[in-house]
Amino acid sequence: MSAPGIPRPDHRDWLKLFGGLMFAAGAIVLTLRKRDDWSDWGQFLVLLVATAVLFAAAIVGTRALQALAGWESALYTFAVLLLPVTLLQLVQAIDDQADGDINSFWIFGLSGAVAAAVAVRRGLRWQMLLAGVYAIVSWIGLWSKILDNPSADTVRWLLVAIAVILLLAATRLVRRGLPLGADLITAAGIAAIIPPIIGAVGSLSQLFGQSGVTADAKPTQWWNLYLLVVALALIGYGVRAAMRGPSYVGAFGFGVFILLTGFDVVSSLNGDETGGVGGWPLILLILGALALAGGFAGPRIENAPPPPPPMPGPPPPR
Repeated sequence: MSAPGIPRPDHRDWLKLFGGLMFAAGAIVLTLRKRDDWSDWGQFLVLLVATAVLFAAAIVGTRALQALAGWESALYTFAVLLLPVTLLQLVQAIDDQADGDINSFWIFGLSGAVAAAVAVRRGLRWQMLLAGVYAIVSWIGLWSKILDNPSADTVRWLLVAIAVILLLAATRLVRRGLPLGADLITAAGIAAIIPPIIGAVGSLSQLFGQSGVTADAKPTQWWNLYLLVVALALIGYGVRAAMRGPSYVGAFGFGVFILLTGFDVVSSLNGDETGGVGGWPLILLILGALALAGGFAGPRIENAPPPPPPMPGPPPPR
């Protein structure tokens, strides 16, 4: 059964789908096998041909199509995923000592612009999510170059800033009635939940006797609160708008919040006493109980029915 808005493919569409995917996969496999035998330019040429073929097949094959085709969606997605890899290989061929930050900025910025153009042109929501993710990488690359190796705490705030920018762009798309905005909100959610968990893996490793974590990357109670609010907001939006992406990202952030507060990572890193009932366990239990009680208290509020149509008036006099 095909998805809404995507016509059911015939046998030729299956050939387009499998042919495009196998051709691109073959190019990548060939490049990986010959990475030590071929020059950087040779590897770039193979990737360039694969990327161009995917884009050309998707564009030429859909000139006469109005609705989005399933094979078209797959080819565009593979092409947009392969585009930054191809451009990175081009930079490697030109200069293997090139500046990584500035190249991350323009490569992922260009790839994000292409993904956004494809999303708007053909209504491919997955492409808008890729555009948002690429924008995050491009943004960090730009500021890493400007600030010259910023600290982890600075990167946190840079991610918060790009999350706000993506959210504003998504809000504008939603107000224009474009469903692509929901996937941009997913990208904004990804950028928003990363700052609180920067250093979380290292912190948990430190608690179990492994490597440490720098001071400016340590979790704090304020970042825990931020993570809780962002996670609940994403889950709430996903449920309200019936969109899976924001809910998935919010659920992941909520799980990280549970781990950070359950292991009491902040207190452990600060050398304070852990294992107490106070703090987050008590706060969550009380707020959760109050919210549940408020949700079930009183009569259920139903949506008001639409008003009845006006009664027809008397016929006009002859």
